[in-house]
Amino acid sequence: MNASEFLTAASLDNYLSRLHETTVPEWGKMNAVQMLEHLGLAMAFSCNKHETLAILTPPEKIERYKQFLYSEMEMQRSLPSPLQGDVPPPPHSDNLVIARQYLLDEISDFDAYFQQHPTQKTVHHIFGMLDYEEWKAFHRKHFLHHFRQFGML
Repeated sequence: MNASEFLTAASLDNYLSRLHETTVPEWGKMNAVQMLEHLGLAMAFSCNKHETLAILTPPEKIERYKQFLYSEMEMQRSLPSPLQGDVPPPPHSDNLVIARQYLLDEISDFDAYFQQHPTQKTVHHIFGMLDYEEWKAFHRKHFLHHFRQFGML
């Protein structure tokens, strides 16, 4: 399934229905609510809802890193986010339904942003400047990583 098909409410409902507040991750420190909020925050960053991040990757490595987004390679497990560090932030809510809706709202906002700004590129702190298609590839890979983490695949 390509990134455009994957990032739809209908497709995601299939996966999200497998997640419960008591679901224990196979690795990492986030709980189910934190994971959904984490994915929602990544969606928000991709459409410039938060302060622009610095690109941490040396410029000469950006294109090689972007190739990873389209590869079959999985994201590394238990790799701390440079944005959040070793300890995930406390959840904004303890309610999985609220976190799920937050994520779906951010996906909708992401699509709307790039429909209004189809040629826009925004900053990803590792992969550099990404356009809509590149962001969709990133989000698909990122979602699948966390869906594996929580046994949702």
